[in-house]
Amino acid sequence: MAEPGGANGSLQRRPRELAKEQYPEGCYDEWYKGERGFAVTAFTTVAYGLAALLLDDGLDARDHDLLTRTLRRAAQWLSRRDDTVKINHQIAAAAALAAVWRLTGEERWHRAAKRKLEVSLAHQSEEGWFSELGAVDLGYASVALDYLMIYWRLTGDDRAASAASRLIEFLAPHLHPDLTAAAEAGICRNAYVGQIGFLLHGSHPLAQAVVGRMATLADSAKRIRPYLDDDLRLCRWGILPVLAALLAGPPDLAETPTAFARCYTPGWTVHKNAGLAAYHRDDLHLYAPFAGGAVARIYRGECLILEDLGLHIRDGDKTFAMRDYDSDRPLRVTGSGVSTSISFGEAQYLFPSFLQRLLLRAGSMTPSSSRFTRSLIDRYRIRRRTAANQSVASVAGASQRFTLERQIEIDGETVRITDVLRDRENALSPEMIFPELSVCGVAASLLRTTFAKASMLRVTKTIHIGEPEPQLEVELGHG
Repeated sequence: MAEPGGANGSLQRRPRELAKEQYPEGCYDEWYKGERGFAVTAFTTVAYGLAALLLDDGLDARDHDLLTRTLRRAAQWLSRRDDTVKINHQIAAAAALAAVWRLTGEERWHRAAKRKLEVSLAHQSEEGWFSELGAVDLGYASVALDYLMIYWRLTGDDRAASAASRLIEFLAPHLHPDLTAAAEAGICRNAYVGQIGFLLHGSHPLAQAVVGRMATLADSAKRIRPYLDDDLRLCRWGILPVLAALLAGPPDLAETPTAFARCYTPGWTVHKNAGLAAYHRDDLHLYAPFAGGAVARIYRGECLILEDLGLHIRDGDKTFAMRDYDSDRPLRVTGSGVSTSISFGEAQYLFPSFLQRLLLRAGSMTPSSSRFTRSLIDRYRIRRRTAANQSVASVAGASQRFTLERQIEIDGETVRITDVLRDRENALSPEMIFPELSVCGVAASLLRTTFAKASMLRVTKTIHIGEPEPQLEVELGHG
């Protein structure tokens, strides 16, 4: 390796810095001091374990010994606990223990890794996704796919590959043509779509199709953003593109980019438990992630021609939103389309007060109190259906004053979205209503109209997708 002042010298210092950051029992902090976090310990251990395996004898013997001791302590800590609140953490822990097994040759870590995987597989739903905070998240489903296949790469355990196949079959219909995903479709608002999981599962036809498409999107800013939007996620996943290149090698480009169409089953695909629906026909792709609110996106080929994120309401100093996450929201198949019902919630966000931060610090002074404190936090996150530390989505409970019925219908080359907004206080006026709507990237608005003290507003948006430049027609009715 190079002298200590060079790039490789900085690599030599990393095991020493890692050991300093580690608690004596083997874990690390991430979100707050005293956290002793499962996720950070799992992701850090798998990253350093794989780095040590890939460096092999390129790491100084003393640093190799120090890193091995540090990873053993982390493996011991991970092997004694599970994280079934967010299953992607559990899968990452299985991969971490597998990496330590490969590094040390000690069979106890292999047994612990297999047990972690078994716990993870018990939480895979019939639809193919893994539970995250008691619900689904497309981005973390992609993270789970990556670490399932890393685990498979380390162990050869085909149970992981089989679970990954089911996960890919769930994900594929909900991937946009530009290989992005709807952040609203998940409880953590995570739009990440990975690489290494698809690359390592190259025998699966849908994975092959995604890889072929991926090769044409290497400079896609939209695909890079999920890494950069959140420093926590960047720290956890920044290594994954590097691992994709080192472990999976160059992609097999025998598949043409047009083969990506095989990911899409013609017609409607509805995952009711996940609260997601998608429609595909030739180059028409419509996505309705109703779990995240009244959201609809329509693509013609690779072009996003309509993005309808619903609306929000301002009444005095209060704002009522409809893009909170609720996978229990009804998702009904209605002939040529789908529909849902949504209750608005007053927009509120989690900003811990000084006293709350002080209590958090006091409750994290010892390992046992830290574990109890984290269980309370997770209980809150599940009950309020929010990641809390990883999104600024509203944590408001539903208010029954404002409700919305949304129906999406497809008739040949015409897509019609009908919204019926109701106010139980019979006080709707145009000044209260703010749509979030764009056509081919240009913001659109509703027609100007005059009414007061209405109990209902019907908005019908029609777009003719066969036109070279699709135009949006809007009709309003109130009562």
